[in-house]
Amino acid sequence: MLVARQPRTRVLASFVESIWVFRAELAHDFERVLPNGRVQLLVNLFEDQLRDYALEGALRHTTSGAGVKGPQAQPSVIDTMEQRAIEAAPASSSRSWRHTRSMVLRRA
Repeated sequence: MLVARQPRTRVLASFVESIWVFRAELAHDFERVLPNGRVQLLVNLFEDQLRDYALEGALRHTTSGAGVKGPQAQPSVIDTMEQRAIEAAPASSSRSWRHTRSMVLRRA
């Protein structure tokens, strides 16, 4: 099941293109993801871990259950176990993420 919607507020809409949730149990173990040049916030709702694999299948990176995925130049491989319940918020533009980062750094 995939549910997607646009943000309800204009403030959030200036930073986030959409918010989506995907829930499913997939028959295959891994899935190749093509690069799309986008930045998105990912939250694994099934377990507290996100994993990223190289094309040959070696584990490349593990992070806690939430993370920001930046633009990539080549495909990557993801563990479909994470797709059982995942939520994401793709950024509306890289400019928005730079602005958000500068706001956070000023408050720290």
